[in-house]
Order: sequence, then structure tokens, then C-alpha cells
Amino acid sequence: MKNKLTIVLVAFLIAGNGVIAGLRLDAGNRLADDQARIASLAAGNTAIESDIDALQLENEQAAASLAALQTAATQFSTGTAPVAAKYA
Repeated sequence: MKNKLTIVLVAFLIAGNGVIAGLRLDAGNRLADDQARIASLAAGNTAIESDIDALQLENEQAAASLAALQTAATQFSTGTAPVAAKYA
């Protein structure tokens, strides 16, 4: 009777160990998947930051062009715009 109980207990412990090992493996796989997703998101974030920097530069260039056009429009409308020598 004692041997049967020991066998059942050992079998139960082995089965429990198998279940725990399976859960740890699943958790490890999920962790690896999550880490891969984090790396992908970080790369995407870096790309978006680069795009934002490029857009900010374009915006600054457009603002400078607009300021130059506004100055030219003001000069033309007030008659203070420089005139090329061939048109004077």
C-alpha cells in the first residue's frame, strides 16, 4: 500500500512538474514575442521621430519662404521694391 501511494505521489509530482515546465515555456515564448513587439515599436517610434524632424525642417523652410514673399509683396505694394536696371 505504501509503495502504491509513493508511486502515485511521484507520478503526480512528475505530472505537476510537466505542467509547470509547459507554463514556463509558454511564458518564455510570450516574453520573447513581447520583446520582439517592443523592438518593433521602438523602431517605428524612431522612424516617426525622424519624419517629425523632417516635417519641422520643411515647416521652417516654408515659413522663411513665406516671410520673404510677404516682404516682397509689401515692397511691391508700397513701391519700395528694388527695380532691375534694365527696367528703370
